[in-house]
Formats: sequence, structure tokens, C-alpha cells
Amino acid sequence: MRKYNINDILSNSIFGLLLFLVFVFPIIFITDGTLAQNATGDETRGVFAKAIVLCGYISCNYDLPKILLVRLVASSILVLMILKWFVMNVDVKVYGLQNLVSKTIGIVTFKSFTNIYFLINLCVIALCVIMFISSLISLSISSSLWGRVPLADGTSLYNLFSIMIIFVAIVSHINSMDKVKWLLLGIMSTGCLVSIIGLYEFYSQIDSDNLIRINSTTANPIVLASFLVFSIGISFLMLCQLKYNKVLTYALTIFVLAVQIWALLLTQSRGPIISITMLLIVLGSIYLFKNININSFKHSISVIVSIAIPIAILTFSAGYIQTTGDVLSSQSNDVIGSLQSRFSSVSESASAGGIQSRIWIWSDSVKLMTGPEQYDVLQNTNYFTRLMFGYGMDTFPLISSISASPIGPEQSPQVYLYAHNVLIHWLVEIGVLGLLLNLAIIIMVLFLAAKTILYGTLSSGKQKLIILMLSTILVFNLIDQLTNVMSVGDLLFRWIILGIVFKLCLMVASNNSIKKVIPQINMSHLQGKLRDINVLSRFGVVIVIVVTVIGFTWVNTINYGISAFQAGKASEFMSQKDYAQAYSVMDKALSLSPRSFAYYHWASEALEGLIVNGGTYIECSLDGSSYGQCVSSKLFELDDAATRSRPLESTSHIQAANSSLKLYAYDPEYKSQFISSVNKAALLAPQNWKLRNWIALGYLQLGSIDSANQMLTESIEITGATKNAANAVFLEGLIHQQRGQFDDAILKYTYTIELSQDESITFKAFNNRGLIYRNLSNYDKAKEDFENALDIDGFAAEVHNNLGGLYLDNARFPDALSSFSRSIYADENYGPAYYNRSLIFAGRGDREDAINDLNKANSLGMDVKELRQEIERMLKAYADLNSGS
Repeated sequence: MRKYNINDILSNSIFGLLLFLVFVFPIIFITDGTLAQNATGDETRGVFAKAIVLCGYISCNYDLPKILLVRLVASSILVLMILKWFVMNVDVKVYGLQNLVSKTIGIVTFKSFTNIYFLINLCVIALCVIMFISSLISLSISSSLWGRVPLADGTSLYNLFSIMIIFVAIVSHINSMDKVKWLLLGIMSTGCLVSIIGLYEFYSQIDSDNLIRINSTTANPIVLASFLVFSIGISFLMLCQLKYNKVLTYALTIFVLAVQIWALLLTQSRGPIISITMLLIVLGSIYLFKNININSFKHSISVIVSIAIPIAILTFSAGYIQTTGDVLSSQSNDVIGSLQSRFSSVSESASAGGIQSRIWIWSDSVKLMTGPEQYDVLQNTNYFTRLMFGYGMDTFPLISSISASPIGPEQSPQVYLYAHNVLIHWLVEIGVLGLLLNLAIIIMVLFLAAKTILYGTLSSGKQKLIILMLSTILVFNLIDQLTNVMSVGDLLFRWIILGIVFKLCLMVASNNSIKKVIPQINMSHLQGKLRDINVLSRFGVVIVIVVTVIGFTWVNTINYGISAFQAGKASEFMSQKDYAQAYSVMDKALSLSPRSFAYYHWASEALEGLIVNGGTYIECSLDGSSYGQCVSSKLFELDDAATRSRPLESTSHIQAANSSLKLYAYDPEYKSQFISSVNKAALLAPQNWKLRNWIALGYLQLGSIDSANQMLTESIEITGATKNAANAVFLEGLIHQQRGQFDDAILKYTYTIELSQDESITFKAFNNRGLIYRNLSNYDKAKEDFENALDIDGFAAEVHNNLGGLYLDNARFPDALSSFSRSIYADENYGPAYYNRSLIFAGRGDREDAINDLNKANSLGMDVKELRQEIERMLKAYADLNSGS
């Protein structure tokens, strides 16, 4: 039996953690099964969904368990690598930095690879330094260190350092071909499992109203499709190793590839589908070129069949998938039709996901780097520093709102979490230096791979084929990432593949003698050395430092994890309309995660839901001040805390401004707070015309007409004379109408009707212009406008009432009565219609109906004191007139 020493145990432990990560990361996610259960109404399907995942649904859903797993594995591997380094260096007299570096990097015996090996390691170290510096000078240090939303998908320093540790572990501790194959087998297996879960997800919802794009265990379909670029490519590579002399081999190949391609098609992600199609063609060509034999042709046939099967199934099952919930339009009712629509789409819409929308994102992002001075909020930014080091890790979602231009025919302001181009994303977050270092590492590894394939030993043919195929997969992943999102999963598997290719090159270079680099430690010798107090003291210092750093980071990580679960519970309570419990749980979540700006808004929503639904906030009921003012103050306190937590989040400032408006009714001093909040929000979103329209409405509520006009002018400058200007022009008309400038108001409403393609805006413009014409005694035009408004919405109680008032002005009492009654039919709680109809009844001498309508109007909050006197006067006049006749 083989005896294992400490070195072997540590190496195998590191490998076990790597294998565990590779296998578990893609499939771990969090749900309670409601996705499948809600779609089908089948309780058993919900139970099945629970069986294949780990815990209940929370706010971070798919991301939290994956991020926790990466950090946990990386932390454990770091400790094990330090222990192993100590074991390998315990008999060395010198403990300086030079020895640390040389022992960490290892000894390369193949001289022609020594320089590039050193350069790759040097670039990896430099990249870590650049990421650290970028985080320290970040626009939001907290976002860069922990993530914009802690434990959610993102490129935070913690996430990236964890991935770099995993890369180092692969390069330094995968010392046999068998271990490489186990890692690749893990990726292939999880690709199949993730695809099966995605297929279940899809077919459990066929009978629902929506034809979904599957995302399986990932956050969205694009992330799933990007992972399948790795898993399908590696599946092809691994299946190439089989001998096709049994039916089981054919079945295995077809099954493994077919389920993944089937899932890929159901993601309906154009970029990954194109990338994987090209990848399979290239891999197939490489395989046939290297292996012209009967086995290679049998394998090719299996691959072709595995591609044909899912396409055939989706094509011929189209008739059984009837739904209008397509991702592009209501015209396609099957996956193949939807895919055809997506590939043939030339839409310039920002939401269409086409290449044009990607170019808009890239253009806005580059402007941040080349001309930050054009944005007011970045006026104090040092151009050279930002160009070299970027704006900080995981700051792209923050910074994109500043540069986001209105794009597409809708001129909609878009804010993106990703640059949809890995190069642009690197440039914005870690600058030119980070971009060049990332590219240098990839290029040097690919160069090393090419050199290995061309000049490696003849005895390592299979290894060279694997290196060539893995390098090809790496290239196509980068091609996919040129138009796709960059998730933690993409980063993790890209660095894993880089590490494997790098390590395989070294193994070939040293004639598979890489194990000779690792010294075998004599246990008795080690025990003697451990008595050396100097060695123990140095080792102790290192361990204390590492444990302290890991402990500090994990205290925060654990707190974030617990708070995320609390937020998940709150979300469930809110869906059940148990707002009191939801607020209580969110309060606990905030105590653990005070940097999570979104949690403050959730707590605010829970509290507002409690009040709106008739609940009582105990803290304010015991307060001596006004209950409404106390609640509003608490809402503002929560939203204001969110702005302090993330001062560059425009959403937080908008929420704070909204809370200020509510408090203004109690304390006029909050007007200044509203102005401060909206000014910050406007600075953070300089091209967002929708935001400016909302701010203008807020100023109108405050009576600040000039400020409202200024916001509307800025909004129209952004949109130009397009349909998107309609709402701003309408609000300008409203301002003129309130000021009594009727001619100007009519011009604005007329222009609104010409511009608008939104019926709700057109409707309001017709109604308001009709009111002005009525005030100007232009009854024909007023009637025409009211009728046009009713053509848009025939159940608009207000317009029926306005039309009734017009008839009343012209003594057309039967028509007026009909219009007021229609208004009440459209909305039985519309007080003005009862108010006006009571006058008609009083004019007809119908006391009972007149009094009933008057009382109803009174119960609906109308002031009927003068109306009551008028009705009595009219009834008396009617009685006198009839008695005289």
C-alpha cells in the first residue's frame, strides 16, 4: 500500500477542492420550487425542484450560493497552499522574498520555456496589484471590495482574488494528466446536469402563458449559454478520447452533446449559438486532421446526430407549444420560429440585444475613458489615473448610468450591468493597464500552447491535442465575450482553462516529469526541523496574518449571507402582504448588511405597504408627533441611508427625493432636501430624459414652476423632436394652463398630439385642450376633443363628466344627464359626476335623486355646502314655476 506524506495529503486536498468547485459551481442555485410550481400548478413538480437545489429562494437567488462557494473554496485552498509551502521550505535556511517566489513558481527544467513562464507569473502578480490599486482609488471603494450588491454576480476584488487563487492552485498543484481529465470530466458532467435542469424548467412551463428563455441554474439565459460554450467544447474534447466500438459509446456521445445543444437552443442567445456552432466546426476539423481513421468518422457521425436531434425535436414539436409570450413579438409561437425572428431581427431597439445596441453601449463606455470632463459628476476625476487604472472593480453598473445616452428609435435611456464586451469592461473597471495585462496573460498562454504543439515531444500527442482543443475553446469563449455579459462563472472557467493549458504545456515541456519538481519530505527530518523555534515562529506569523485576513473577510461574507436570507424571507412576507413581518425582517437584514443600498429601499417599500394597507407602525403610534409625519420621516430616513451607502446610485437619490415630497406636506423644510436629491440624481444620469420629466412633476407639486420648466427644457433637448418629447411638451402645456396662458397651452397640447405615440399621453392632451376650449367658450372644438379622448378610453369617468359639463353649459340637459350617468357607470366612486348630476335632477324638480347624489358626492369627499344651497334654491324655483302654471 502506498504511503502518503503531508505533502501528498495537502496536494490531494487542494485537488479535491478544485474538483468540488468545478462540479458544484454550475449546478448550485437557490429556489423554493415556485418557478415550476407556479407555472404548472403541480405541487409535485415544485417538490422535485426543491430536491435538486439546496435551499429556499432569497434575494440573491442564483448568485449567492455560487459566490459563497468560490470564496469558500479559494479561502480553503489559500490556507492549504501556505501550509504546503511551509512543508516544502521547512529545511531551507533562507526565508526571504526571493525564496518564496522561486518556490511558489517552481523549477522549470525545459529551458526554452523559462522566460515565458516567468513573464506569465509576473503578469498575474501585476494584474492582482493593478486590481488592488484600482479598488483603492475606486469611485466606490465598498462596491469594488465587496461588490455593488454583496454576494451577487459581479467583478468585485474579493471575487477576482478568489478566482486568481484558484488559477494559482491549478498551475502549482495539478501534477498529472489524470487530474486534468477529472477536472474536464467535471465540467462535462455539470454541463449535462445544468442542461437537464434547464430542459425540465422549459417543459414544465409549456402550458403557461409565457414561452420562456431558459436560464436553468444561472441568473439569466445569456449566462447559461456562455457556460455551455465551455461545457459543449470540453464534452467534444472528452468524447474524442473514447473508442467507438460499442452502442453504449454512441449513446453516451449523442446524449451528452444533444442535451446541451438542446438547452443552448432554448436559451435563444444568438451570440453563444453562433460561437458554439463555429467552435464545433473548428474542433471537428482539428480532430479529423489529427486522427484520420474510422474511429474519428464514427465520432463525427455521433456529433452530427446529437446536433440534429434537438433541432428536429424543437421543429416538429412546434405545434404543441402554443403561446404568444415570445421574446421578440407575438408572431412566433415556437422556439425555432423565435430563433429565426431573433437572427433575422434588424431592430435598433436598445432592448433587442442586437449588435447596434451593443455598439451604443461600447461608445458610451469609451467616452468615459476618453472624455470624463464632459460629465459634471466626473469633473474632479484625474484623466490619466482613470485611463490607466479605471474607475474601480465592479463599478461598471454605477458608471454606465453617467454615460448612458438615449439610444434606438425610442431614445430610451439605458443603464447596463455589463459592457457586453469583455475588453470594454476591463478598460472601464481596471483601465488600460488591467486590459493589457489580461490580454498579455491570454496571449502568452496561447503562444506557449502553440510552441508546445509545434515543438513538444512526439510521445505527448494526446496531451498536445488536448492543449490545442482547450486553446480553441478559450479563443471562442473570448469571441463570445466580445458581445456577451461577463459573469463570475465566465471568469472562473476562463481562468481554470488558462491554468490547465498553462500546466499541460509545462508537463509536456518537462517530458511529463513535473512531479520531479515537487520534493518528497522525509517525515523524521521534518519532525526534527519542527523543533526549530525560529521556523515555528515564522510559520506562526504567516498563519496568523492569513487567518486574520480570511477571518475578517468571512465575517462580512457571513453577515451578507445571513442578511440575504433575511431579505429573502422579507420578500416572501411581502408577496403574502404581511408587510409588518417583512419590515421587521428587513430591519434585521440591514443590521447585518448596512452597505446593501437595495435593502434600505426594500425596507422602505415594506413600511409603505404596511401603511397603505391599513397597518400600524408601532414606533410612530407611540410617538408624540403626527403619525403621518412620523411614518414619512422614517421612509425618508431609510432612503437617505441608501444614498449614503451608495452615493453614486441615482436610484437611491430618486427614492430619497420621493420621500422628501411626502414629507413636504408636513414640513416645508424638506423642499431643500428634494432639490438636493434630484440634483444629484440628474448629475448621475445626465442623459435620462424620463428622470427629468419625473423631477419636473415633483417641482410642480412644490409649486416651483420655473424649476419644472428648466427640467422640461433639458428633457426636450435630450430627446429632440421625437415621440419621447411628447410627455415633456404635455407638461409644458400643463404649466401654461395653470398660469392662464391658454393660447400657449393649446399650442403645446396640439404639438403633444402630433408627437405622441402613447395613447395615455394623447388622451390627456385631448382632455386638457378640451377643458381650455370650454373655458374659452369654443364649444365645438371642446366637444371634438372630449370625444377624441373617449375614442381612446371610453370608460374615462373624468372625460364623460367634462363632456357633461359642456352640455350643461349649453343647456343640453338630457345629454348632460346621459354623460354624467356614463361617468358614474365608468367609476361609481367619481364624486364630481354625482355633484353635477344632482344639479340636473334638481333642475327637473327630482328632489329624491338630487339629494341622493348630493349625499353620495359628500361621502366621496366633495364639498357640498354651497351645492346644497343651490339645489334647495333650484328645487324651490321649480316648485314655484309649476305652482304658478
